[in-house]
Amino acid sequence: MRKGTLFTVVGPSGVGKDSILNAAKNKVDAYFPKRYISRSAEVDNEDFIKVDQSQIDILLKEKRVAIHWYAHNNFYGIPIDIIYHLNKGTNVIFNGSRHAIKEYKQQFPELKIIYIDAKEEIVLERLKKRARENAKDIQLRLKRAKFDIPTGSIIINNEDDLDKAVIQLLSVMH
Repeated sequence: MRKGTLFTVVGPSGVGKDSILNAAKNKVDAYFPKRYISRSAEVDNEDFIKVDQSQIDILLKEKRVAIHWYAHNNFYGIPIDIIYHLNKGTNVIFNGSRHAIKEYKQQFPELKIIYIDAKEEIVLERLKKRARENAKDIQLRLKRAKFDIPTGSIIINNEDDLDKAVIQLLSVMH
């Protein structure tokens, strides 16, 4: 039985998941694992470990990821060391995918889901500002944003003040 709580932060692209997580890192005693991601690290506010297909194959073969999924033609993986942190009583929080929650829950039934939300016009401006996608990709992401909120999610609105969203996240984790 694990002692720590596993949290995943999910929501549409551009709602500010990484911004909230980055702002919370020094304000809560929790483990924030670096994700393995196969996308380019050129323009990003997330600190992650870039991997290519041969590295992904090794990670999966050697069972060095606790959770993994594919989204937007990229591989995402959460390191296996989250289990060590959970077992020693540390809460773990990671940026996940709404589309992979069923798989997360199969492996970690006690998972807590934190859903970050914002109005479409705010998300549009954030996606343009981060300059990671072209106009067509932004429209596809906005279309994907219309998604049912997973059952049992704790909802945090991140439309105006990042500090408010961070405070809500911290209160959920306590």
